[in-house]
Amino acid sequence: MDNYGSMAPPEPTTPRRGPGRPRAEHAGDSRSLLLAVARRQFAALGYTATTTRGISEAAGMQAANLRHHLGSKPEVFAAVYDDCLARVGLLLTEMIEFDGAPTPGGYVRRLGRLVVDAPDVMAFLAIAPVERRRHPELQGTVGAGPAGLEDLVRTTVAAWGDEGRVADGIDPHSLADVLIAISYG
Repeated sequence: MDNYGSMAPPEPTTPRRGPGRPRAEHAGDSRSLLLAVARRQFAALGYTATTTRGISEAAGMQAANLRHHLGSKPEVFAAVYDDCLARVGLLLTEMIEFDGAPTPGGYVRRLGRLVVDAPDVMAFLAIAPVERRRHPELQGTVGAGPAGLEDLVRTTVAAWGDEGRVADGIDPHSLADVLIAISYG
């Protein structure tokens, strides 16, 4: 009790979030959710039919959140492309770090696992080069363009050839072409 006979209000037991942006730890969650929703919509509907409003609504967010985390529609497409390339790059890295002896067959097996676990990643990568050619606004924004995945696979296969992991009589360039075709579905 204070000097006037009233009790002071109790201290809150859990802090309340004030107005404004959420804490930074939630920003990554929002970005990841937006990327996942955008990837599914671009893969299913294509670039033209996918809208930033549709992505935002499907993610349960305001359009301003999409613009804040990913930017304009071409920037969203580029971010999704880069994210998909990173996933395929992770497969190659896992093969090198965990399998010890990456091989073309190992790549195909891991790629098959990605197709099962995240079919929208592979569907997006399959449409990305076509959409990039159709829409000039994507040509300057889509990471390394369709060449990003191709460069990743070609570099890996060249390393396999240098390390003797490609069987005699198999042309590494042709093998890279086949793996790229498989990657695009």
